[in-house]
Amino acid sequence: KYPDHPMAASALYSVASSAWADEDTDTAKDYFQRLVNGYPTHSRSKRARKNLEALGIIGNDAPELAVDHWIGGTGPTIADSKGKVIVLAFWNEWCPHCRRELPHLAEWSKKYASQGLVIIPVTKHTKSQTDEKVEKFLVDNNIALPCAVEAAGYKSSSDFGVSGVPAGVVIGRDGKVIWRNHPAQLSDERLEQILNQ
Repeated sequence: KYPDHPMAASALYSVASSAWADEDTDTAKDYFQRLVNGYPTHSRSKRARKNLEALGIIGNDAPELAVDHWIGGTGPTIADSKGKVIVLAFWNEWCPHCRRELPHLAEWSKKYASQGLVIIPVTKHTKSQTDEKVEKFLVDNNIALPCAVEAAGYKSSSDFGVSGVPAGVVIGRDGKVIWRNHPAQLSDERLEQILNQ
């Protein structure tokens, strides 16, 4: 309504983000696209473009993870987990938000495994992150989940529209991506709805 207002771009971003959190992906895409089209040089436009990439994977068949190796045992493949609900948790050991989210996801793994939930942590070594640091974090926090380390080129991050961590992806029992956002946006209630579908 007021395109020249100094807060117009931020308002579009706020509306889009709120719609995304509510899983109203069409509205989120619409407002992120309005932001990109109307304010291409605004600082929020870069983030909006990344968010459009993330939203663009919803409804698509989930590609297989490109894994260099695993830490803490060999994890499941997406193909082998078809018929189950998969949560991919993209994270890094140095990220404080990731350090809060991963133990919560590990609890979900214990709580909902019998209902067909599979949690796959996915990381890549950056900012001096090493296998040893990741393994220490997993052990110190009693996280009994094998962690995938992405292959060079970070194809999986690209495939799932991940440009920052933490990032969450939910793959339905049919192998299609049904949810993509910050892991903290996925509530117990929403996860239970997905598991019961």
